[in-house]
Amino acid sequence: MALVLPAPADHHAAAAPQRCAAAADCARTAPAICAMRTPDIGRVRAFHGCHLPVAYGARFFLQFTYAANAHCFFAVDCAGAVVGAVSGRRAPSARGPTGHVLTLAVADGWRGTGLGGDLLRTLEDALATDAYVLSTETTNSRALRFYEKHGYRPLKVDPGYYRGRGDALVMAKAVDGGREPPARM
Repeated sequence: MALVLPAPADHHAAAAPQRCAAAADCARTAPAICAMRTPDIGRVRAFHGCHLPVAYGARFFLQFTYAANAHCFFAVDCAGAVVGAVSGRRAPSARGPTGHVLTLAVADGWRGTGLGGDLLRTLEDALATDAYVLSTETTNSRALRFYEKHGYRPLKVDPGYYRGRGDALVMAKAVDGGREPPARM
């Protein structure tokens, strides 16, 4: 399980990555999960650019530094390298607030270690609602299995969602007997 570092009191201060004493220990040390702040945008954006098929602009990341309903967390290994990131937003709906998981990516060397689940739980805890939705490519079988393992169920197919790349599967999760998320995102 990853260590979650508290957000710094000053929203403009960068969350310092946890570091281990010896490089040999790095592979055995769980990554630290940090709340993204303005100084972190560049490296989190670069990580996204390398690990997700969609390029997000700086404004996408900036919202996570000032909006109370939006969060981005990133994981750093003991050498300070970003090895995972997740983002999401809490949005109002007629049936109550819904957590929207916007992005989740984990570096190849950290897949299968539980880091993705740690990042997802950290985001869900921050969004603090009883209903969550997300979209993933219908052809991304690894992501589909991952989200199903974490309680998400298929809700609908959104044809053409990924322009030029295919359809999205909208998945939803109700927590602790919570309500079903809205069918529309």
